[in-house]
Amino acid sequence: MGLTGSILSATLRLVPVETAYVEVDYQRTTNLGDTLERPDGHDRDFHFSVAWIDCLARGNRLAARS
Repeated sequence: MGLTGSILSATLRLVPVETAYVEVDYQRTTNLGDTLERPDGHDRDFHFSVAWIDCLARGNRLAARS
């Protein structure tokens, strides 16, 4: 139970998947702020955005991959 309280009901709108294949565009970001801002500038280019952040990285290797 987070800030939303108890969810008693939910409605989902699904989008049909046209193919099993996806086109991927990798973009390396410099920090968390850059990672969170990056999808806003590309919303028109992509249907979905996903980001992976290496929480175990230290020092110069501490960079997010979006």
